Amino acid sequence: MNKVAFLLRALACLLVGFAASLALGIYFFDFHQRAFLDRLFLVAIPTLAFAFLFWISIPTIREHLSKPVL
Repeated sequence: MNKVAFLLRALACLLVGFAASLALGIYFFDFHQRAFLDRLFLVAIPTLAFAFLFWISIPTIREHLSKPVL
């Protein structure tokens, strides 16, 4: 994997993870009523966790989608 593909994959994983954690933080945890540090950790830790999960699942999904159907 070259550097550009690596960086694009990492950026995509982080952006999807950030979107998911921000949406869940706002919806379930009353995001706007928290202090700044609480909001930071409420979004940053799940972002890293979701990004890691997406990072390890992308090769499996790509392999599964590249197989012929019939």
